[in-house]
Amino acid sequence: MDGVDWDDVIEEVEDVGRLEARRPVETLLLQALVHLLKTAAWPNAQPCKRWRSGIVGFLLLAKRSFAPFMRQRISVEEP
Repeated sequence: MDGVDWDDVIEEVEDVGRLEARRPVETLLLQALVHLLKTAAWPNAQPCKRWRSGIVGFLLLAKRSFAPFMRQRISVEEP
């Protein structure tokens, strides 16, 4: 296996691992955004209370799952 750039191979594998770890956090943030948009569009809808609860839950799970290496791609700054 002459000519294999092992440093490059290791970097690529690490990048894939970071992407796989980041994907669930991105999904949770997207779900929170969808629920937020629903509450804004239909504030008097029957499931609005459930949507608001979902926003809090999704954001809490995203924050718990967030890792420092994700900071480059996902910002979760406190207001």
